Amino acid sequence: MTLSEYIFGGPANTHWQTLTALAVVAATVLWLVLRTTSKSRRVSGCGGSGCGAVSKDAKKLKAHLATRMTGRVVGR
Repeated sequence: MTLSEYIFGGPANTHWQTLTALAVVAATVLWLVLRTTSKSRRVSGCGGSGCGAVSKDAKKLKAHLATRMTGRVVGR
């Protein structure tokens, strides 16, 4: 006994399965398109140097590493 026979009590209706699969694919494509377009218009979170989410220690370490790599003082 297949899963569709167990659920629907008879052989699978291929027309119903085709429409269901098409609906799932169409909904997924629509979701991906909307997600992509909405993210391109949205400003990303914390991109600037004044971000409060990054601790002072992390900023200090980043400046120190940049100084070691380039030999210049950055972000002070």
